[in-house]
Amino acid sequence: MKKLSVLLGALFLCCISTSNILKASPLINQLMIGAKATIMIKGIVVDENGDPVIGASVTEPGTTRGAVTDVNGNFSINVVDGSKIRVSFLGYKTVTRNAKDGIKIQLQSDNALLDEVVVVGYGQQKKVNLTGAVSNVDLAKTLTGRPEQDVAKALQGAVPGLSIINASGDIDSNPTISIRGLGTLSNGQKSSPLIVVDGVPVDDLSMINGNDIASISVLKDASSSSIYGSRAAFGVILITTKQANKGDKISIKYDGHLAWDNATYLPDYPDVPTQLKSAMMAKARTDGGSVELFGMYFDKLLPYAEKWQQQNSGKKGYSLMRPYQSDSNVGDYYFLNGQPMYYADYDIKKIWYDNAAPSLSHDLSISGSSGKTVFYLSFGYDKKQDLMKFNPAQRERYNATLNLKTDVTDWLSVGARVNFTRRHMGKANSYNNIYQYLWRWGSFFIPSGIMQASDGSQYDYRMIAMQKQASRLYNVHDVFRMNAFAKANITKDITLNADYTYEIDNSNLSSSNHSVYGMNWSGVAPTYIVGTSTTNATRDNTKANRWTANAYMNYNHSWKEAHNLNVMVGVNGEKYSSDYF
Repeated sequence: MKKLSVLLGALFLCCISTSNILKASPLINQLMIGAKATIMIKGIVVDENGDPVIGASVTEPGTTRGAVTDVNGNFSINVVDGSKIRVSFLGYKTVTRNAKDGIKIQLQSDNALLDEVVVVGYGQQKKVNLTGAVSNVDLAKTLTGRPEQDVAKALQGAVPGLSIINASGDIDSNPTISIRGLGTLSNGQKSSPLIVVDGVPVDDLSMINGNDIASISVLKDASSSSIYGSRAAFGVILITTKQANKGDKISIKYDGHLAWDNATYLPDYPDVPTQLKSAMMAKARTDGGSVELFGMYFDKLLPYAEKWQQQNSGKKGYSLMRPYQSDSNVGDYYFLNGQPMYYADYDIKKIWYDNAAPSLSHDLSISGSSGKTVFYLSFGYDKKQDLMKFNPAQRERYNATLNLKTDVTDWLSVGARVNFTRRHMGKANSYNNIYQYLWRWGSFFIPSGIMQASDGSQYDYRMIAMQKQASRLYNVHDVFRMNAFAKANITKDITLNADYTYEIDNSNLSSSNHSVYGMNWSGVAPTYIVGTSTTNATRDNTKANRWTANAYMNYNHSWKEAHNLNVMVGVNGEKYSSDYF
């Protein structure tokens, strides 16, 4: 009986639906008249030699309709009558044709892509002659198109397989760079690629001015180890700096940026009663004991927090902290038998962080040629500030670059590259990890306001006082690099290259600790939060010297533009020494 009822119900609904459709048929006819019918077309895709192209993409522009050619190069696709189809395949030029049944499309090789020259180790090669995995970075989309001062961070998402991970929002932090994922489980699971700038290995990409870069190539596979040895086991990032060309007129270029950085995400707290109840519920599921923070028992704190919420609208900003008066005016804190009870709901994000942090950069370059000599000269300055509202960190960087090249004879050219970079970092040298304190316990636990003493004088509370009065920690990092090179065209096919680079890396760290005066955790009278006995000063220096010498000879010959032979033989020498005091 139940099955019969269901069946009759279904038939009844079906009849009603059919009736509605019949009534709406004039509207459907109107829609069909306005719509364009689709047709199925078939075709074939071949290459220049008439061989089928397997896996070519066939799409109708402006729609989601598409198909892929089979092993015989054939395809079939539904398209709107009178439309066009687009055929594309890696290494071939994209073709757009009118859609018709039985169409035959012949693809032409994209020689511009195959003839693209990339930097590979101690020279350059056309992509068509490469067997290893090499990618060129589109500088217009990465460094020029992004107002990012750090080259490493600007490369994020620019090359397939190149991972740039920022584990910290610190403006002085360096991102983790890896190619094709994790390469080892040892060495702290660090598998960073080798970074080479103008033939010299470097450790820090943040010391390079992005406006001085001419090209970036990424060697992804193990073939790079055949050139640079075991250091290149996890890939190589090759960077060459700018140089003018013969015949270039003298040009002056200025590039300036003014930007504001926002926090991608900052955590936030619920209201204080919710925080306290959640902690007590979690504790009840474990051992059932009391929840407390430095003597503040949550069950005793909860009534005051609930009254505070009822008597105040929203969170509390950076302002005067009001003492408890009565249950109808609980203020922001209460000393219960000498035990501080803090229950105000402070707006941690607005009190401690700015909505935006400014950054700016200025770059001036002069380049050109005069007779047989070409030159490139640049100066750069950038400044960045973090989001901290009290005593924020600031980073400055100065760059100066000079690249010279001249033809001594028609077969010998010599040149020099000189580069100086200074990075100056200054930040608050507070006694506590501010970020840990702010997000560790709760919005009520870090009273972020001003306390008034009995004589009417006002003082910052503990954490804000420590941040405001903190001394500055300065880190000045200098890198000075000098390079001389020569290239001799011995014959039409044989060239000899030699270069020598000397680098001085100097880092100075200075800091001091001094007393901090304000309102401490327990007490209504100002006192030394950090005593005078802790006053001290620290200074340390790290100096490293490195020289690198390369000499290599190339033999490059082509036969009938079909066969290429490139042989290289060379030597490399390096020495590194460092001193710490």
